[in-house]
Amino acid sequence: MSKLGFFIGEFNMLLVSALAIGLVIIVGFLMVSKIKKREPIPISYKIIHATATFIGALIVVIAAFMGDFRLWTNIILALIIVALGLWMAFGKLKKPVAKSVLVCHATIGIICYIIFIYYIITL
Repeated sequence: MSKLGFFIGEFNMLLVSALAIGLVIIVGFLMVSKIKKREPIPISYKIIHATATFIGALIVVIAAFMGDFRLWTNIILALIIVALGLWMAFGKLKKPVAKSVLVCHATIGIICYIIFIYYIITL
């Protein structure tokens, strides 16, 4: 175990990551509610969503490199989730495509989070 892992503890690292990713999901749902109401999404939502994603994912990657190989499942899924999120953020998507990309992004994200919570519980 690395000095960082020894100092913080793998469980605590993953718990912090789970809280950050939980915030990502909550803000994601808030953004979807704004979309459904046809209201503009505040920039603060986007910043919180992206920043919490980065923090949560970084901790997962550190834990994976510290030896928790189960987390690679989450890392692969997260790469797909991030790619879909970036596609939505920067792509010029027509409405039917945008909706399907959003549904895939959210569904894979929730599945990834459930798997991650299972890994934490069974640590």
